[in-house]
Parts: sequence; C-alpha cells; structure tokens
Amino acid sequence: MNSNYNQESFNLVLLRDIAIYITSLLKIFGVIETNELMGFPASNNTEIQNQDELLMPYLNVLSKFRDDVRTEARSSKQSQILNICDKLRDDVLPNLGVLMEDLNDRTVIKLCDKETLLKEREQKMLLAERKKADDLKRKQELERARKEKEAKKAIPPHEMFLKETDKYSKFDERGIPILDAEGKELSKGARKKLEKLFETQAKNYQEYLESKKKMSES
Repeated sequence: MNSNYNQESFNLVLLRDIAIYITSLLKIFGVIETNELMGFPASNNTEIQNQDELLMPYLNVLSKFRDDVRTEARSSKQSQILNICDKLRDDVLPNLGVLMEDLNDRTVIKLCDKETLLKEREQKMLLAERKKADDLKRKQELERARKEKEAKKAIPPHEMFLKETDKYSKFDERGIPILDAEGKELSKGARKKLEKLFETQAKNYQEYLESKKKMSES
C-alpha cells in the first residue's frame, strides 16, 4: 500500500482520537453534558452564552498553541506538521462545533452550530474538488496544445500544404499552393499569406532539426 496513503490515514485517525479525547476531558470537568462521542450538545441561548464563557478560554489557549506550532513549523519547513494543523482546523474542530479561521493577522476561533459547520465544510470540499478538476483539465489542454505545436514543427515546410487538397489543386516547386480547389489561380494577397506561413514553418522546422540533433548527441 502507498506510504502516503498510510500516513494520511494515520493522521485522520490521530486527529479523530484527539477530538474524542478533548470531548471526554470536557465531560470529566463538567464543562459539557452530552452522550455524543465528539462535539458539544445543542443548547438554548442562555446555555450557549454560559457555554461560551466556559469553553472560550480553553479554545483560545488551543488556538494560541496551534499558532505557535505553525510558526515553528514554517520556520523549520515542516510541511507535515502544517498539514496536521490544517486538519485540526478543517476536520476535527468542525465536528466539535468549533469554527477556526486563519486570517492574515490573527486566528479567529468561536463556537458555532455543528451541522452548519459540517455543511459548509462539505461545500468547500466540493468547490475544491471542482477547482482541482478544472485545473487538471486546463493543464491537459495546455499539454495537448504544446504537443500539437511540437508535432507541427516536425513537418517539412514543402509538405505542409500538400494534404490540403480540399483547398488547393496545384502547388509550386516549394509546395506552396498556386491554384485553389476549383483550379482558379490564387490572388496575390492569398499567395503572400501562404508564403509567410511557409517561411514561419521553415524556421520552426529548422529549430526542430537542431533540437533533434542536440538530443542525439547528448
């Protein structure tokens, strides 16, 4: 099995265990009363206000600790630790009904409705997947265009028009069309445009040959 997949699975299990452990500690100290394995129980407005007063000091400490960890991880380029910090924000805390946002100058943390947070997280994941798919499609299109351009360079200039028999019926000694498909002579303007395309292809073809020669010598 892929080692990256194993590490990813391990991190998710570890974060879930941390969430369960935090919830159990809060139960032990009487901060919350719930039968759920993770998260805070739904409450009325008065209970929510009391809950904020009880929990926010702990959440602020957690937020400050995470900020310190992230700062140290950035300075030592520990991307794996940064990923775990992101998973705490994106995967663990929403399941506990806690919203954490990393702003430019500070981190905001507050209690929110668990179901709302989970729905918002799902929407963000869908948008991220859609963006990923769009980026991949764009990358593939650029790669396809690059390959088509490279393939076109490999065509000798005297051959570039010869297959266009639906447009032209006669060509000069260089392969440039002189008569259209109906046998009529091309205008001077049309000939000039074709000659310019021929010269561009001759230049590209020469670059292709030189590149191929360098590759064979290396």
